[in-house]
Amino acid sequence: MRAAVLVVMLLLASSAVADEAPAGPGEVEVGLYLIDITSLDEQENSFTVELDVISNWVDPLRGHDEGKIVLRDAAAEQYLDAGWLPELLITNASVGARLGRLHVVVHEDGTVISRLRMEAVVRTKLDFRAYPFDKQSLKIEIESYAYDTQQLRLAVNRKFSGFDRSFEMPEWTVKGVREQVFDNHRVQEGRDFSRLEYTIDIERLSGYYLWKVILPLALIAAISWVVFWMSTDALGRRAAISSTGMLTVIAYQFIIAGSLPRFPYLTLLDKIALMVLILIALTMLENLISSRMTEAGRFRLDRACRLVFPLALLIGLGTLLLPVMAG
Repeated sequence: MRAAVLVVMLLLASSAVADEAPAGPGEVEVGLYLIDITSLDEQENSFTVELDVISNWVDPLRGHDEGKIVLRDAAAEQYLDAGWLPELLITNASVGARLGRLHVVVHEDGTVISRLRMEAVVRTKLDFRAYPFDKQSLKIEIESYAYDTQQLRLAVNRKFSGFDRSFEMPEWTVKGVREQVFDNHRVQEGRDFSRLEYTIDIERLSGYYLWKVILPLALIAAISWVVFWMSTDALGRRAAISSTGMLTVIAYQFIIAGSLPRFPYLTLLDKIALMVLILIALTMLENLISSRMTEAGRFRLDRACRLVFPLALLIGLGTLLLPVMAG
């Protein structure tokens, strides 16, 4: 079997199919069982998934009187190549999918049940607006390459579909899976094709970011407020403390940005870092203003800032964090 075919075929590797499709809209029932998600590449918007896939359809031309026929691997491929195949593909899979064991059962009435173990790299759209409290929907899209809705329709095998609750993803937890079938219009062909969309809902484990990123950012902002207890004569030291805090926050931003793609919007973590930067910048402005005031005026301003700045940080963090954490 040619390697190029093995890369793109979802269920059935075949180099030849029957010239004629079923007389009417034939139905192919498909079930996907998620075994593992071995990696999630956030920069490339892709994930590597291991699946157990089952499909079944009725082909009267494969009817026989020999009882149930069971075939595996090469013998199964050879048998399937000799007749009609639905030619199902993972349409959003990247090049590099690997097929594992193939198991085929053929009943006397021509019912074909094909079960395949496979691993594929799948492209998906990720939304990082709520990062690092984000929830993602990883989609696997299955469609026939050859037959439109007038010839073939997909259905969900809900008894088979699901996921293995024992596997673990680093930094993520799987909340559940969803399936839906709809008609997808291919512009290049001007026809509708039946598509099965298998969605894996995952949620990021945000504890790492809460304790190792957000809390340190809040502490950096709090340390910069030491200037409110320093003398105006120490303007240089006050400015040094504020500028050091600002540079530290900027360094945090560069580290965080290195693990994500370059998207045109701010993540939740970006907003928190930006808020901390603004607060530190305002302390620098307060340093400058207080240096030009009388001793009594400076004392009143510093005393007010000791309350205003912590309150502003708490309100800002609450406004940004509470909605996503409650949701």
